[in-house]
Amino acid sequence: MAFHWIRRAVRRIKIIYHWLPIIWNDYDWDDCFILEALRHKIERTRIEIARNERHTTCKKDVKDMRIAELLIKRIQDNDYYEHYKNELCTCTDPLPDCFGEPNERGSVPWICPFCEWCQLKTTVLRSRYREKYDWEYLFKHLSKHMRKWWD
Repeated sequence: MAFHWIRRAVRRIKIIYHWLPIIWNDYDWDDCFILEALRHKIERTRIEIARNERHTTCKKDVKDMRIAELLIKRIQDNDYYEHYKNELCTCTDPLPDCFGEPNERGSVPWICPFCEWCQLKTTVLRSRYREKYDWEYLFKHLSKHMRKWWD
């Protein structure tokens, strides 16, 4: 019986050791710390499930956990603009009337493929869309799969 208590104490000390950097760097004023704690928990659970393989769907669960981790990492890195900025056109002579002009329907602004301003505007819109999509996909993915990961 004493052996059981010693083993449990050692296990809990290991858990505290693994969580200490997360707790140490935690602040209450930013969402990235909530995501970091969630990512850390998913990562530790994924490693444990992959190592033990105690249920029949463990490989699918490990894959789903990895997807959630990658989404959280992408949201935390917040490099959406940098990703699309590389696609900006490098023209030196932008058309002067290109931005703000309505298209034939009169509602959607026409975007010149040669104008740096229009490319920048498109880049910002695309990066905002990608970030919004990642947040939505993360929580949809978690709501669909997370209940299977823990008992």
